[in-house]
Amino acid sequence: QWYVGDESFIAQSQSPSPKILFADGQTEFSVHYDTERGRFIQVQMRGLLLTDPSTALCYRTAPTPQGPWSPLVPVFRPTQLALPHKSSLIAYAGKAHPEQHGPELVTSLVVHDMQSEIPADALYYPQLIRLTLP
Repeated sequence: QWYVGDESFIAQSQSPSPKILFADGQTEFSVHYDTERGRFIQVQMRGLLLTDPSTALCYRTAPTPQGPWSPLVPVFRPTQLALPHKSSLIAYAGKAHPEQHGPELVTSLVVHDMQSEIPADALYYPQLIRLTLP
């Protein structure tokens, strides 16, 4: 079923286009319900190239999965900006991992070197980052 607004869902075959919940979503992200805040949290990367100042791990919140969703809030910039080959690095696959319990939200992202045929171990695997959200 597609969400079409006004708390309504219809069969996919009856709708040529579903309601857009947020237009700036990525292909990889996570959504989970945070009981402490009583809100849904969506986590994703914004941007792609590490040298782009807008590239960051971001989050947004909503009272229901249907929204309304807040604007994206940047919370973490990858630390690999200090590397000499930073112009060939991209960051993607930002997600939250609420199943990892603790006082902070565990998130992950991947930094990849587009110039290297064989990625350096320190770059290709997901990095885990603990975030404290307001």
